[in-house]
Amino acid sequence: MTGSPAATRTLGAVLGLGVLLLPEALGRVPPVTGLVLAVVLAGWCVLVARAGGTSAGGPVAFVRTRLGAGPARAMNALYFAGIATGQAAVALGAGRFVGREPYVVAVAVLAVGAVWTPPGVVGRVRLWLVLGVAGVWCLSGGPANSSSATAGWSAAVVAVPLLFGWVGLEGVVGTRLGGALGAVAVAAVLYAVVLHPPGRLLPVPPGLGAMSAVLCLLYCCTNLRATGARWAELSGRRASRVPGAVVALGALATGLPLPVLLLGPGLATAAIFLLVAFSTLVRSSRS
Repeated sequence: MTGSPAATRTLGAVLGLGVLLLPEALGRVPPVTGLVLAVVLAGWCVLVARAGGTSAGGPVAFVRTRLGAGPARAMNALYFAGIATGQAAVALGAGRFVGREPYVVAVAVLAVGAVWTPPGVVGRVRLWLVLGVAGVWCLSGGPANSSSATAGWSAAVVAVPLLFGWVGLEGVVGTRLGGALGAVAVAAVLYAVVLHPPGRLLPVPPGLGAMSAVLCLLYCCTNLRATGARWAELSGRRASRVPGAVVALGALATGLPLPVLLLGPGLATAAIFLLVAFSTLVRSSRS
């Protein structure tokens, strides 16, 4: 989209279910919140790029090189907790898109996600499907359930679940900043558009909610598989989706609303960004 391989790679890592789920979960986010968050993340990219970037070995290896095995293990724990709790929100989002018995649908999504791996072709087209469905929702005025989801929340609190939409950025920053910063700008514009739809220009097509729920399911399957890999790193045992699914089910059982559930992955993401940033400062102070 920005004409740069680095920008395309960054956008591919950042954009995903957030453009579909965040409007349903958060409603209309204050514009200043999204703008300030994008500026902060752009500054974070500059800091990380000057320290060598994370795109070569990933953020866990980046932290391990600078801070040691303990903080690297903490990174894996944050990933596990953030992804697992995030699947409670993804599953509940699927239920809300369906519109009937959302918690029953959410449990079913987690159950399927714990055992099913979508065909490889799904991963190649999934992002385009999400962007297309999010665009239709935007032109239709946005999901009906989201009009006042975060009413009364401060801008700083809203920024925490909004970080759900930026997961992936922490692992793709290279030493050349042009592409990464361009991608951050494009992603920020896309999030601003879907979180501030122009009004109901089109009627909501039949089946749009069901299609949105299916996309949530597809992401839940691969995300729970990712928790299995993190679990293996933490426990030294075989990769298993079961621990992540159990954590997600426990978060879902609290009965918390969707915006509050997104605070879990949002806080974990914030901690990951901060730990990576801290490791760059420690490295520079020792050189």
